[in-house]
Amino acid sequence: MFSAGKKNWIMKFFALVKEDKITLLGLETQESKENTLRLVCEHSGLLYGVPNKNIYTNHLVEHSTRTEKLQLLFFEGLLLTYTLNRTGTLDQEDFLHTLCSFFKLELSPSKTWLGRKKSPEKALLIERAIDGRIRVQSSYIDKNYWFNHLTNPFLFIDVITYHDFLQGKEQADDERQSSIELCLTVLAGMRQKAKAQGVHFSEKLFKNLLNSSGLSDGHSALLGATTLEDSAYQTAKQVIVQQELLLYFTLHFLALLHYRHDENLETPSEFMVEVGTELGLSREKIDEIFWEYRASLSAHSESFYNLLSESETKVITTHLSRKYRRVLGRNKDRLVQELKESQELVYLIRQSAKRELTAEEKEKVKEQSLDLLKTVPSIGIYLLPGGSLWLPIVLKLIPDLIPSAFKENEVEEKK
Repeated sequence: MFSAGKKNWIMKFFALVKEDKITLLGLETQESKENTLRLVCEHSGLLYGVPNKNIYTNHLVEHSTRTEKLQLLFFEGLLLTYTLNRTGTLDQEDFLHTLCSFFKLELSPSKTWLGRKKSPEKALLIERAIDGRIRVQSSYIDKNYWFNHLTNPFLFIDVITYHDFLQGKEQADDERQSSIELCLTVLAGMRQKAKAQGVHFSEKLFKNLLNSSGLSDGHSALLGATTLEDSAYQTAKQVIVQQELLLYFTLHFLALLHYRHDENLETPSEFMVEVGTELGLSREKIDEIFWEYRASLSAHSESFYNLLSESETKVITTHLSRKYRRVLGRNKDRLVQELKESQELVYLIRQSAKRELTAEEKEKVKEQSLDLLKTVPSIGIYLLPGGSLWLPIVLKLIPDLIPSAFKENEVEEKK
């Protein structure tokens, strides 16, 4: 079973690739690497920090939570970036090694004895790094809407930085932080421009964008107060114009901040045309960004509309209820699987009265008999009030109670 976001999910991902249950489709396109990366991340939602559609595993995440989907989508975005920069067959070891270097993760020296492979250790460290990247360090009291709906909107900055890292640029963390600051500085200047012209600019979303940056409160406040006259704004604008992916990211978020989502516009606003032209884009490119933004909103409207329309209380209750519905669905499917396997056990026991079972069939009887003994307490817990919420906790505390259908991200080791 594959459970995105649970321990060992990266190694399980690669095991499913080897079993052809996950296909790493090649991208036959005439587009540049940068444009391909931008388009895929825009269509999947990663550009906005919204897990709208996973790149390789959309068929496996039906009961996953938003956070789990986003963890996996972020990983897939990094994997896509690697495959665009490294031609030929995917080198799993090299990919994991580059991610460890990119995230500056330290491997345990003891694992290098006699050349022992360190893939599991690398994968677990990367899982923790990804989990840390997508989680905004904010509480519900701060009314951080991105925590509930978009999680961290700067994940695409990581993808951009990893792309540069693979092309030989160093100091990834410094570049990432610099890119975030450049983006916020330009958006703050555009915020002042919008106020001066009397056009819409979402203060709520901009505040949460600042909160999601990982900067100190003082630094965020300083960036948020940037004006068009500040030298920092002029410098940031000049730098962003030279970085295609960062420029597109900034303009997509400006569109999210500027447009009212109940408007049915057919062309970019005068404000967006003015800003795009100021940043060196042709009218054709401005129109392209506008329609990409509109298409994303049309296809995945719930993720964006709820962000702007729901009250704080409803945001929290909706987020939690969706999460627990998915937990319930996952456990229901696992119990059904156990009951199906129990039917096979009954069949084999009947056959044993007529003939000698094969060694493989005897092994199945042994495994499924043990699973049946484990399923009984699992079903009992599940049927208790609130059992769908208690069951994952009990199974985590007492792993030996886990029937085979409940085991997540197990990778069969070859001896």
